[in-house]
Amino acid sequence: CLLAATVGGMRVGTAHLSHVGSGERLLQAEAIRAATPDLLLGDLNAAIDAPELAPLSGWTDAFSAPPGDAARASTDDGEPIDHVLVRHGSVSAPARVLLESGDLSDHYPVVAEVIPPASLS
Repeated sequence: CLLAATVGGMRVGTAHLSHVGSGERLLQAEAIRAATPDLLLGDLNAAIDAPELAPLSGWTDAFSAPPGDAARASTDDGEPIDHVLVRHGSVSAPARVLLESGDLSDHYPVVAEVIPPASLS
């Protein structure tokens, strides 16, 4: 569920968690926490405040919009399931959903500007 690489000194992970059920996502979130990427991007198939994402709760959510805010909706059916989470580093430009990208997919792109910690640069 996780692909990790080092980019600009940061360990970056991209994930696509299971759509099957919350129990499987919980196990995947625990495995991601153990892998310790500095930055996590991806389709986590759950809202940021879902119980199955609790293992990732210590990370900084790059969205400035609170859970439940329509600005977090990243799919064509309005689900807020795509995330940018920062474990080490800071967010200089909050995450936003690019609705202007059109309907090339059932998910819209999510972008954020992240600054690596000084120890990594």
